[in-house]
Amino acid sequence: MIDIPFPGGAKDGDVYFHKDNACYYHAALNSWECRKVDTSQADADSYLTTQDVNTLPIPLDPEIGDEAVVADGAPDIESIYTQYDANWYLASEIQNLRNTYPDLKQVLDEGNIADKNIFLTNGEDDLIDLSVTERRIVMGARGEESVPKFELRHYNGIDQSNASFEIDEGGTRLDFEAEGKIDNMHFRFGNQDKLILNKSGDAVFEGKVQGVPGTQNNEFVTYGQLLTVEEELEQLAPSLDRGTWNYTSNYPPASGEYTLIKEILTAEAQETLCQLEYTTCLLEADGDAAASTACNRTLAECQLAIDADGLVVTTNKFEEATSIEFNEIDSNNVSHDFKGIDPDHLLDLFNESDDSFGIFDINSHDGGLFSVEVMSSRGTAAGLSTLKIFKHEGSVDFDQYVRKQGDKMSGSLTIDSGKELALYIKGNADSNATLFYARGLADTTLFRINCNGQVQAGNDAANAFMATSDNDVTTKKWVESNTVKAGSAGIKIDIADNGVYYITGGS
Repeated sequence: MIDIPFPGGAKDGDVYFHKDNACYYHAALNSWECRKVDTSQADADSYLTTQDVNTLPIPLDPEIGDEAVVADGAPDIESIYTQYDANWYLASEIQNLRNTYPDLKQVLDEGNIADKNIFLTNGEDDLIDLSVTERRIVMGARGEESVPKFELRHYNGIDQSNASFEIDEGGTRLDFEAEGKIDNMHFRFGNQDKLILNKSGDAVFEGKVQGVPGTQNNEFVTYGQLLTVEEELEQLAPSLDRGTWNYTSNYPPASGEYTLIKEILTAEAQETLCQLEYTTCLLEADGDAAASTACNRTLAECQLAIDADGLVVTTNKFEEATSIEFNEIDSNNVSHDFKGIDPDHLLDLFNESDDSFGIFDINSHDGGLFSVEVMSSRGTAAGLSTLKIFKHEGSVDFDQYVRKQGDKMSGSLTIDSGKELALYIKGNADSNATLFYARGLADTTLFRINCNGQVQAGNDAANAFMATSDNDVTTKKWVESNTVKAGSAGIKIDIADNGVYYITGGS
């Protein structure tokens, strides 16, 4: 026997190979049994199990110490010396992990209750958070091209319906999408529809809709505002057609536009204009050969541009309009066929941006082209304009009506409301702005009320308030100029026979 050292100390059953000797340690005898290996049988089959393969001892965790153990039936950490022991230890630990963190199959096998949060992520940009503790489902995405989406799908044979809501445009837009067989969306309370959005047709509100009254352009109006429509000539007759169009000087007007036509020049009239322009050009050329040649070219170009069907000349002045043409599509993309309109109807057109307007008697019309006669007008067409076509009964003098958008009156006005509030005037936020003022014949201000509550007389001294009666209102300037300040000698008060006080300086 020879003394063979063994790393870490030999244990019973340890095997040690030294050159062509194989040694086996007997702990009871504290000795090695060594035998020479017969290499002549090297090609013969031999069997080696994990119990025959030694490994170095596994050091203990310094924070746990000697108390470190594995699951029941597995060797202690400090007892692992063969691969067999190591495999057993790892299998036991894996089983412990499975018992602690069950996989999806185990969860499904055990039931539908999970008390742990679940995170599904690609580790970079996308995340689905199923949180039990926070009672939420979060689908997150990061980056300009990422679109977090919640989607529902329904299949019926080859037909499919998709519904989703998502955050698009780099996180700046929320979309509700419906595709496939979905024809409408219902918003309900207690299985009762409140709002229905249809793929084709109009949206349906099952009830009243409330909102802030509109003040401009495409904002909606309220019932209260509609009660004042009579101030827009609605008291004359119900309107047959109405809408809004943008003014253009181009002919023909494009979608959402209208134009005022001053005249339509015949081919003969166009030729006359060409000749007039040619004559003027020759006079300015004054015999210059090159300039005269240019005049000839200009005449030829003008004659080539003559429109045999008539040249339309447009204008922006309501008073000059002899015809008005509207595109059949208005600015709100609403189609108009202009049916049922005859010479008994009037056409009312006014700007949304100012007080310019035109009221026209309709002579004839062909679709959106109206031949008209001006009845009343002011200013020029510009921007968005509102059209109203209505029928009048008998003779109507439109100069006798005041327009809601602003107008002038030449006669007196008496307000007899029969109620406590007869007149209400509302100013703006600028405290220095004038709320109300009165002017004299010379157009000088006699009386002014500002939005800050100040009441002022005219800026002309001749028009200042002169207090002559007991209840007259006077001005600060008048009081200062008609009050004598007490001097060193004091003041003197005289009372006349008629009871008037006279205050003068003196002793």
